[in-house]
Amino acid sequence: MFMLASKISLPLYGWYKNVVEKDLIVKLGCLNIHQVPCFNKITLNIEMNKHSSDIKSVIACLFMLETISSQKAVYRKPVSYRKTSSCFVTLRGDKMWDFLSILSQVVLPRMSQNTITKGAQSEVESLHVTRLKDPRGNLTLFIKDPLIFPQFEAVGQLEGIEDYLPRHFSMSVSLTTTARNKNEKKLLLESLQIPVHCVR
Repeated sequence: MFMLASKISLPLYGWYKNVVEKDLIVKLGCLNIHQVPCFNKITLNIEMNKHSSDIKSVIACLFMLETISSQKAVYRKPVSYRKTSSCFVTLRGDKMWDFLSILSQVVLPRMSQNTITKGAQSEVESLHVTRLKDPRGNLTLFIKDPLIFPQFEAVGQLEGIEDYLPRHFSMSVSLTTTARNKNEKKLLLESLQIPVHCVR
């Protein structure tokens, strides 16, 4: 799993530093490199209602997030103003670029191919991706089937765990960037060749 992430992430980060930054400086008229939009962090989150938050389901969700992100996940208990519990992990630095590489180069293309064969009605619904209404440069994707990630292709990777996953669940992926508006966000995603046809 670590080798897969490492082989993919280095070219993507190198592409950003050597090509994308210079390209965005020209396109956006940035005065210096610090004004170029970039990714701050990526947060993976699985919410669970009271019917699916037993200890076995929590452990299964934590295992799933840790398998995908290669980082320890955290369980957040429900509180008075938030009725649901959740498991989440926040990625920064190298692990953020590792995950972004797999998401853009493997997961999103796979989701697009799967929906072509299924003949889904709506492009946004077919990709199982929804944009969070954010006037700035942040983006949230809702992935209905996290098992589409390549980390689960190993035989027996989910053996003994899959039965304890909540019956109905999805994983949200929040991409936090330094972009100041939608245009900067779109240019950033396009420059990194991240599919943006699902972003409206």
